Amino acid sequence: MSPEQTETFNGAWHELILAVRNRKHPFRIGVVANSSVLGPEARTVVLRYADRDERILRFHTDIRSQKFESIQNGTRLAWVFQSPQLKLQIRASGPCTIETDTLEVDQAWTETQLLSRRCYLATTAPGSFVEHPTGGFPEYLTDREPTEEESELGRDNFCLVNTYVDTFDVYSLAFTGHTRCTYQFDETWQASWVVP
Repeated sequence: MSPEQTETFNGAWHELILAVRNRKHPFRIGVVANSSVLGPEARTVVLRYADRDERILRFHTDIRSQKFESIQNGTRLAWVFQSPQLKLQIRASGPCTIETDTLEVDQAWTETQLLSRRCYLATTAPGSFVEHPTGGFPEYLTDREPTEEESELGRDNFCLVNTYVDTFDVYSLAFTGHTRCTYQFDETWQASWVVP
C-alpha cells in the first residue's frame, strides 16, 4: 500500500474504534446486510467492537431473533457506515462467526448496561407477532431497568456476532474531488484506488 492508502485505511479504522467508545459517533450505528433463504436482509446494529489488527467488527444479538437465524457461522456479512459530518463512507465485509459461550461473551455481557440487558429478557422471541405494541419483556420491567440479578436471566439469549473483514472500502467526499480506495485481505492487505 502507498503511504496515502495506508493513511486512509488507518484513518477509517480509527473512526470505527472511536465509535465503539463514543455513543454519539456517527459510526456507532451501522447497517449490516446478508443474504438469506428469504433474500437480502439489512438491519441497523450497534457497533460494539472494532479491531483493525484482528480485522473484527462486532455486534450483539439475541439468539432467538430472526437475525440470528439468518446469520449462521461462515455467512458473509456486509457493513455500511456513513457520516455526512466526516464526509466518509465505509463498507466492510467478510465471513462471520457467532459466539454464545466463551469468555469474550461473558466479558461483553458484564460490560452491557442493565437497561440494554432488558432487551434479552423478552418473554417471546424478537420478531414474534403480537396483538399489541410491546417491547416483549415482562410487564414489571416496562418502567425500569432490571436489577443485576434479574438481568442474568437474559444471559442465555445473548451472543456476539464477529465479522472477519476481508474487504474494506473507504469513500471520502471532498470539494476537490471524491476519492475511493478498496482493500482486499489475502494474508496481507492489498489496496487499489477506484474511481468513485
